[in-house]
Amino acid sequence: CGKELSELAGSERINLISYMGHEASLLSTTVYENVTLGSGGSIADVLQTVCFDTDLAAMPDGVQTLVGNGGVRLSGGQQERIALARTLYHKTPLIVLDDPFASVDRTTEQTILANIRRNCSDCAILLISHRLSQFSTLDGVFLLEKNGTCISSTHEKLMECSKTYRMLYELQEKHTGEEAHL
Repeated sequence: CGKELSELAGSERINLISYMGHEASLLSTTVYENVTLGSGGSIADVLQTVCFDTDLAAMPDGVQTLVGNGGVRLSGGQQERIALARTLYHKTPLIVLDDPFASVDRTTEQTILANIRRNCSDCAILLISHRLSQFSTLDGVFLLEKNGTCISSTHEKLMECSKTYRMLYELQEKHTGEEAHL
């Protein structure tokens, strides 16, 4: 819109940024209401994007399934994916996702990221995560170091130039490889 974010009124900012917090905040209502927040419409596409369509098929009440207080009737991964579906359903030009894959397996994470890239190509997405497994597929990476500095680069360049990043990435890959052999 040609303006700095600080120049926009609060109501204008709401339409620019979608945010999914680190903890999935679900309402004690249905899957459908948790995604739409009362705005109506089909949620099939976003549920497929976040790989929740298979889970939903196993639920006798489908989108009308009650999730319980805070999502207590769902697994952590299901809670995260419903919260992510809500964020994508109310898509804005900038989407901020704070560790949306902490409770999903790597294969599901990879599929969801590919779906998001395909379905949200018109958005800028800021992914905050401690899991680096998919960072090689991202356009850019911001590395926040203990001393407060921030390095903006690509996965490949950080692997070459940052001992911290390379060490974290290799430790995570090694740990994941060990889990696969158990």
